[in-house]
Amino acid sequence: MKTILLAIAVFSYIVGVARSQETDSWGESGSYTKWMRYSYEIDSNYKYVKTLPTLERFPELLKLAIDPRFKGKPGVAGDRVIIVSQLRTISRCKFDQLLYADSDVEGEHRSAIAKWKQWWDVYGKRYAEEYRKEGKRYPDAWKKIPGAKNLPCPSYPLLLPDSWSTKLKFRSGDYGGIVVEEIELHASPQACKLKRRYRIGHGWPGGTDWINEEWNDLTYAETQEFLATLTYAVDNPWLFLGDQFANVDTDSRLRIGSVRGRPNKWSNYYPGVEWSGILDRKGNVIMNDDPWSWHTNDFDGFGKTMFDDTIGIAFRVFRDAFPDPTYRPKESRWTTSNKGEPSDAPKDRASSIDNGKSTAVPRDFYRYRKGGPQLRQTLVLLTSYILTAYTATRQFPTMHQNL
Repeated sequence: MKTILLAIAVFSYIVGVARSQETDSWGESGSYTKWMRYSYEIDSNYKYVKTLPTLERFPELLKLAIDPRFKGKPGVAGDRVIIVSQLRTISRCKFDQLLYADSDVEGEHRSAIAKWKQWWDVYGKRYAEEYRKEGKRYPDAWKKIPGAKNLPCPSYPLLLPDSWSTKLKFRSGDYGGIVVEEIELHASPQACKLKRRYRIGHGWPGGTDWINEEWNDLTYAETQEFLATLTYAVDNPWLFLGDQFANVDTDSRLRIGSVRGRPNKWSNYYPGVEWSGILDRKGNVIMNDDPWSWHTNDFDGFGKTMFDDTIGIAFRVFRDAFPDPTYRPKESRWTTSNKGEPSDAPKDRASSIDNGKSTAVPRDFYRYRKGGPQLRQTLVLLTSYILTAYTATRQFPTMHQNL
């Protein structure tokens, strides 16, 4: 009898340990991981080189991230790269930036670590203490991810904030085909509001003014399910691997298509997304990672570790959750709230931005007026072509949300 009881106790302990470990296993699934791993055996003093630490170990990772032992030699990335990728995975936040040859690498690194420390102090520590007790699973939200329909919902619980907000801006196209879409969502138990505005080729012949829309009858339960879906998607970006960002005419020599899920006029040429992330009431970042690539230790699957474009998870989840009428008319609840241009509309054209400085000139300079002098129309169009051609050579950057 004692032997049986001992066996049951050992089995229960093993199951309990397995469940405890599984609880923290977001950001990795099978051979796929959001955090970087060596694809070969290596001697390292970093104790988490082969395994993802739990959320409770986050303060320890912050110290290890600035430990000179893991910095690496000049020109060679050390274990610090792995530590940063683990910080990003565990927190669901990205504060490190793409650096250039003349960047202050150490300064940028310490700045990113400082932001992660602030995230931990403001939000992460409380999350780590409460998510196992207060969190829950969202199987219905999980099923809304394209590649998750036949997979079980993760066992780790999510602890969603009561009140939060988010903003997303999408831009694509060039010249008169520039498209800008801005989506803003505010959620709280008291009130929820989702609105967007978009325009095509603004200031050009045939262009449009801002079209303002609101999502009808948005409920708090719907916003929380959306946030749960977004969180699961950030944890498992590979589930969108089969997602097609654009509809491309394979017979076209230019191979320029339209954004899937949006009107056909929306080109996928030079697409870019700015996302604020999920913010709390005070504007602090709760989650802002927008992954479009990941890692794998499966050599055969290495070619399938990124999307068909550099557009990450956020836009794809927004697109599916709140579809355009041209995409899924029966499910879309967008209604026009104001056909005019709002007072808070940008005062310049939707042109490229470099280092945070707009290269555009006032929007009214480009306005096309019917019946005006022909010479003026010609000069306006010629000038806009020149300026737009110049700005189009610059890359459209992705916004990094600061705390």
